[in-house]
Amino acid sequence: MRKFLLTLSAVLLISSAFAQVVVRTFLEDENRVPRERFVDMQHLKLEVSFEPEKGLVKGKVEHQFTVLQKSVDHIELDAINMDIKSIKMGEEDLKYEYNDKIITIQFETALVWKSNHTLSITYEATPRKGLYFVGWNDPNNLSKKQIWSQGQGIDNRHWIPMFDDMTDKVISEMLVTMPEQYQVLSNGILKKSKSLKGGNKLWNYEISHPHAPYLIMLGIGEYEIEKRKSTSGVEMSLYYYKGEQNKVEPTYRHSVAMFDFFEEKFGVAYPWETYAQIPVQEFMYGAMENTTATIFGDFYLVDSNEFLDRNYVRVNAHELAHQWFGDMVTARTTTHAWLQESFATHFDMTYQGEAFGKDYFDFVRRGYIQQSLDASNKDLRPIAHSQAGTVRHYPKGALVLYMLKNVVGEEQFFSTIQYYLKKHAYGTVDTEDFLIAFQENLGLSLDWFWEQWVMKGGEPHYKVNFEELENEYRFEVKQIHERNELVGLFKMPIQFEVHFKDGSKVVKTEWIENESHSISLPKEESKKVDFVLFDPNNEIIKAVTFNKPLEQLKAQATNAPNAVDRYEALIELRGVLTPAEVARMFEKETSTDVKSELVIHAMMDLSFPENYEVFSKAFSMDDVEVHKTILNNTIIIDEVREHLYVSLLSSSSNIIAEKALDLLCFYRLKDVDKYLELSKSRIGNRSKNVRIKWLEWSYMTTQNEDHLDELISYLSNSYEFITRTNAAAALERMNVMNEQGITHLIDGLFSPNSRLRGPLNGTVKHFYNQTMYQLMIRNVILSNDWSEKELNTLKKFLVH
Repeated sequence: MRKFLLTLSAVLLISSAFAQVVVRTFLEDENRVPRERFVDMQHLKLEVSFEPEKGLVKGKVEHQFTVLQKSVDHIELDAINMDIKSIKMGEEDLKYEYNDKIITIQFETALVWKSNHTLSITYEATPRKGLYFVGWNDPNNLSKKQIWSQGQGIDNRHWIPMFDDMTDKVISEMLVTMPEQYQVLSNGILKKSKSLKGGNKLWNYEISHPHAPYLIMLGIGEYEIEKRKSTSGVEMSLYYYKGEQNKVEPTYRHSVAMFDFFEEKFGVAYPWETYAQIPVQEFMYGAMENTTATIFGDFYLVDSNEFLDRNYVRVNAHELAHQWFGDMVTARTTTHAWLQESFATHFDMTYQGEAFGKDYFDFVRRGYIQQSLDASNKDLRPIAHSQAGTVRHYPKGALVLYMLKNVVGEEQFFSTIQYYLKKHAYGTVDTEDFLIAFQENLGLSLDWFWEQWVMKGGEPHYKVNFEELENEYRFEVKQIHERNELVGLFKMPIQFEVHFKDGSKVVKTEWIENESHSISLPKEESKKVDFVLFDPNNEIIKAVTFNKPLEQLKAQATNAPNAVDRYEALIELRGVLTPAEVARMFEKETSTDVKSELVIHAMMDLSFPENYEVFSKAFSMDDVEVHKTILNNTIIIDEVREHLYVSLLSSSSNIIAEKALDLLCFYRLKDVDKYLELSKSRIGNRSKNVRIKWLEWSYMTTQNEDHLDELISYLSNSYEFITRTNAAAALERMNVMNEQGITHLIDGLFSPNSRLRGPLNGTVKHFYNQTMYQLMIRNVILSNDWSEKELNTLKKFLVH
């Protein structure tokens, strides 16, 4: 059931010329209010060492804090399943109670209001979240050996006893002891590092300004480091694996440029002294914006070929933007998480436009619009809600900021961004703080924009009609979406364009806010209409119903200035264009995305010479996206076309080479040996995508047991998780498994990495549902010793 809090929930008085700001909450959110606390944590100092093979943390954490209330006789700290050795204030042992989640520390004498104190906790932990031990139990010694953290949302409490709440920002300090061969990275400045007896080394990091506890990080492994500097002089440390120097430039491409770009755009210098980025194995997400030290999945550590399939530029820009939005200025609660994620997504999207061009930027936006509309088919939560979901916190929120920038103007938008960042530097914010920034900085009251795009959900659906009348051109616009407590009428400035056959146009911008509007443009008597546009270039998040004549759609597909508008027309024209029209448009077109759509048109019937010519030319294009379009729409490979697909086996893109091999082997089984010979030496990306596909087809056609054994080996914990899931998927398709493979699969069921655990659980179920493999799985389970927790995971395969 939806719970609605309607209209006014609070009134804030602000010390400016603006008397009141209305704070509206339309959908109840239990996370709207910050967690209560008795003290203000000021400084967290952690001394830590490890027994990596056991996944064991040995720590001593020291908390400096200030008492917030008049009389405090206890405090509570978060700590999950730890072995607490002692808790002291100075030399005095403190009494405490611990329920494996919360430590309640008692003070014999109540602490005095505003007084400062320090307490220390000595403890051990074997965390399943928050801190991850990778590769230390690999029997083949092939895996990377690493220790790394992931604190967001509230997971650092699994390895550090702390007040784990984003509202209570602290200065963190880390003293880490590790064997000397490993590099250690944490937040802030490396104050010192020194060699110790026994081959160990002590690393001491400390950050300069308070930051949220979830941003405390640790990254340990064997790395090399390349140093760069921004134009403003900030040192950047770019970590990479030993022996992978060739991946530094492609991975960190644009890093310095985007740093300079953001400093200039935001008008606020990078808010910390240093910035480092470190790749890690088994990372469950894309990356994490830990303050001064971003962690990212090593699937983004790419060479120049892998860059074509998956590059780090977007994620790099996203995490860098977070150093301002999230790390320096932090949302007060998860209700306001959009102030972090939407901002970082907006600015990574903006930088993609800077790096890759306008067309690229516009099609990113188009994809985000579609995601936003799809999300509203499920529910109507607003972006300012803790349960808004990924699409609203990231893509939709980014687009809302884009629209806001269009409404107020780019220069005024960035002026307010600067004002907002400076006003709230190293503090916490909620949604209204950003609204107030526009009022205080520009004198603009944007409550209407906040209400419809931030505090409420849904998107407008416009029904549009165009008529050419005797004395004018007329657009009729209706808002036809369903309206309720969370979705009302939308008020936005929308542009209307009439384009003429001589290349000229008339343009008018109108505020659309009522249920229906009639928009008139002056008629050009001597000119013939070529096509018309409602909201050219898709500037607004919306659905549109606008039935246009066929000839206007063709003209739009050919002549519209923006690639997105040409693309939208082509979607409407699928199955309608003649081969000659497709060929003409393909020759004229400059946009990769539009060319890809024209390739789809051509592939609908390759018996026409014009379509086949477009199809053939597409193969010769040096463009991975066009080649993906071909492969994704292939339904047959005959003798005539075979050589074109064979050419893709040598593509610089590993994904294209893998897909081409798969399609050739599937559609031309009699020639499998030829295709396997051409591909036998290619491994592919870090996850061995081409090699695994090669082994799959080789075993299915030759029954070569060595190839099966190699494929089975890729299921083991010697390899990173994408390799393992690729191998599992291949073996599922082959429907082949052995006891060694079952052992590797079951090992994966206990991984803390859900992106491994989930797919491998599906593979075990796939084979368990077959009588011939069910007994094999049961035998493997019964022939090993398991902990109680592991048995609980496995009992579904033992009990019918």
